[in-house]
Amino acid sequence: MSRKKHRFLNAVLFVFLPFTLVLYTGPGHGQSGKIAGLPQSLTVHVGQPFEVTFFVDPGEMPVSVVDFVLSYETQYLEAVSVDRINSPLDMNQISSKIVPEEGKIIYGAFKLNEPWPEAPFAFVRIKFKAIQEVPGTTLRHDLDKMPFSSMAFEGSSTLGSASEININILPEIVGSIVDAKPGTVSRLELLWPEDAPIAELSFAVRQTGKTRLIVKDEEKSEFILYDHTALSGELYSMQIDTQVLPDGKYTVILAGPEGSSLSKEFIVTNR
Repeated sequence: MSRKKHRFLNAVLFVFLPFTLVLYTGPGHGQSGKIAGLPQSLTVHVGQPFEVTFFVDPGEMPVSVVDFVLSYETQYLEAVSVDRINSPLDMNQISSKIVPEEGKIIYGAFKLNEPWPEAPFAFVRIKFKAIQEVPGTTLRHDLDKMPFSSMAFEGSSTLGSASEININILPEIVGSIVDAKPGTVSRLELLWPEDAPIAELSFAVRQTGKTRLIVKDEEKSEFILYDHTALSGELYSMQIDTQVLPDGKYTVILAGPEGSSLSKEFIVTNR
């Protein structure tokens, strides 16, 4: 049997056996693939809608199929929508599904023929709404019970890790507050130590009001990190896992309520 036909049959195997254990792991197939979200951690307010874009890093091997099962705590979060991104895995293995009674989001996609994706890519965007104050809640991939997230190529599991997303939910902002704490200035900070995979991002605004924080890549794709009222003097923090981002230059842009605009740039060169 030709290698091309062998690859096709393995892809079909996963289409008909979605959300199951990978049946065979061949020799030499490393499990270095990764699923992670942008941002990896964030701060929001009760009542605030927000989104997380999940990226897939194939790792040492290409990837032909991804099963995605995400758990969330329904007492703190409401899952609003699951939006497919134009990823290299261009066929839906299963329609996106929100199961609120179980606190799960399920999605799957695959590709039947070459070229197989080998570089990181955006996979799916999920929108949530914060509904209760809590210092920490997580979006997580339960990899020890079915159904669970998986990634595969040629019949072998290639998923090495799936990162949790940590969310700090602050109290609701009531009414149309417009104020500015004395001595407060708008600021945007990006801390990314050399050789560290995680970049620390934080911002504060001088005046309470509508604030927007986005990340843009070189193709002008936008990833929204914050789009809501922000309180004067409050420090909003989040993290970016740079290991799962495609190589290139990224621009972080903060648009404050008083019309100010601040920006930072960073360059990803993992490969």
